[in-house]
Amino acid sequence: MQVQNLGGRALNPIIMTLHIYTLDKTLYDGSAASVSLPTSDGIITVLQNHEPLVTVLKKGNIIAKIGSEEKTFAIKNGFAKISGESVLVLAEE
Repeated sequence: MQVQNLGGRALNPIIMTLHIYTLDKTLYDGSAASVSLPTSDGIITVLQNHEPLVTVLKKGNIIAKIGSEEKTFAIKNGFAKISGESVLVLAEE
């Protein structure tokens, strides 16, 4: 997890908002330090302040770094909308 350092003081980890939805349920709705997505062009890892992007997701795993843990969400396909402060995923399990 990335930590900003300002004048020798460690600050809170850099986090963003992550929302992962399917048609019938919410898989995750909270904060994450990073998220790796299986896009049609390969796996990308998103951090806070990422360039805005809308991308197609293919079958694979979404891996979210949440605190000191990694959570994995298996998907068949979907879409992701990435902005500087958040990632929104609409997927099929």
